[in-house]
Amino acid sequence: MSAGRTASSLLGDVRSPVLERAFDYWKSVDADVGRRIEEKVRAGAAAKPS
Repeated sequence: MSAGRTASSLLGDVRSPVLERAFDYWKSVDADVGRRIEEKVRAGAAAKPS
């Protein structure tokens, strides 16, 4: 799964504290991927889910 696709799924109705837990989870899997997901979500740069 790409960082962009994951970030897209977090945009929309996902809110804190679930959002922070998702970031922590992905950072524990891979620090770079987790960082990119968080950056995309916080920037609102990921495409909205279809």
